[in-house]
Amino acid sequence: YQFLGEISTFYDTLDEPAEKNVHYEGISSICDNALFLQNDPKGKYKIFCKKLLKNLLLLADRNYKIDKFIKYCDILYMWMYFEINKNIIPNNIAEQLFKESANIIRSNLINKTPCSYFKFNEKIHEPTKLMKLRIFINNVDTIVSLLKNRDESKDCNLKKYVYECVDIYKEINKPYTFPQDCSNSEHENACEIIKQFKNLYTSYIYDKKEILHTFPELSTNDVKHVIDGCQTQEHTGDSALGETPQAGNSMRGVVSPVLSAMVGIPPFLAIIYK
Repeated sequence: YQFLGEISTFYDTLDEPAEKNVHYEGISSICDNALFLQNDPKGKYKIFCKKLLKNLLLLADRNYKIDKFIKYCDILYMWMYFEINKNIIPNNIAEQLFKESANIIRSNLINKTPCSYFKFNEKIHEPTKLMKLRIFINNVDTIVSLLKNRDESKDCNLKKYVYECVDIYKEINKPYTFPQDCSNSEHENACEIIKQFKNLYTSYIYDKKEILHTFPELSTNDVKHVIDGCQTQEHTGDSALGETPQAGNSMRGVVSPVLSAMVGIPPFLAIIYK
């Protein structure tokens, strides 16, 4: 599926060293001279600063259409999550770096808007599950189109992915009891993702005649593990990254960190098509 390759390709672009960017000289001096980054003996904060500022510049300066801009900002947030955890960067440092970088862009690029600040690790135990829902939200048009297609709708990996998103919704929505207005929630970002998923799922997939498979209602408590027409298969890291008969000439292991780190993600989202 094309959007999987798009996620992987753009993630790799975000992960490139800042030195490859034409704005590197300015980025380097800004991060090297930032007072709040001086207590950084290993230089990890400064490296993250340079990459983050480079990435925000990249997104703000390319005149993407709004839907593409939002999708790419989401991939940036995923990249940030894994970078912050890999390099053990404190959340307050990461947030300050992001906001300082955004201010620099607003000051130097006329009529350019940087990505707004967002983090997946806001006291929710499994942020990668929120990422899966976010990928669903950003690619719902493609997913719905596949589910309406007589041949593609038979793809068990596609159906399992939708079921998994439904299970994630139930798992997160029940214990947190999100308010109607997400700005009143201490888990504002998670609240927004949950509400967006519910709205899209109920509007375009659940109980819709043109969808060629009957998917469950979100309010039910049962978790369906057996899907009509599909063999029972546990979601494991190995199966997620391995080959599948429905993938054609898919490449085993050609997976970006943002996808391969999501242990349990089904082949539908883990295998990158070339």
